[in-house]
Amino acid sequence: MKFEDVLSKSFVIINPKAETRQELFYLFGEFLLNKVLIQDETKFAEDLTAKEKAQPTAIGKGIAIPHIMLPHLDRSYIVIALFTAIASGFVDNLPIIANNDWFLRKYGRLIGL
Repeated sequence: MKFEDVLSKSFVIINPKAETRQELFYLFGEFLLNKVLIQDETKFAEDLTAKEKAQPTAIGKGIAIPHIMLPHLDRSYIVIALFTAIASGFVDNLPIIANNDWFLRKYGRLIGL
C-alpha cells in the first residue's frame, strides 16, 4: 500500500461543525459511517474518546493526532479535520487551531491541495 492510498483528499474535512473534542469525534464517526467504514458513529466516538483519555495524542502547539484501530477494516484510513479553532480537551489544553501555517503548508503539499 502506498502512502497516498492512506492519505486522500476525500478524507479531509474542512471547517467541521465541532466546538469540542467529543463533537469532533462524533463528526468523524458520522463521516466514516457515510463512507460505509463503520456501523455505529456513537460507539466510534465513545471508543475514540476512551482511547484518548487512556493515551492522550496531543503533540503540542495545538496539534493532536487521535487514532484508533478498527479490527474489521483490512487497511488504514486517515481522516483530517482543518478548522479555525476547537476547545482542545487534549492533554496540553491548547486550542486546536488551523492557522498553524507551517502545518497547513506541509500538509497541503503532502496531499496536493
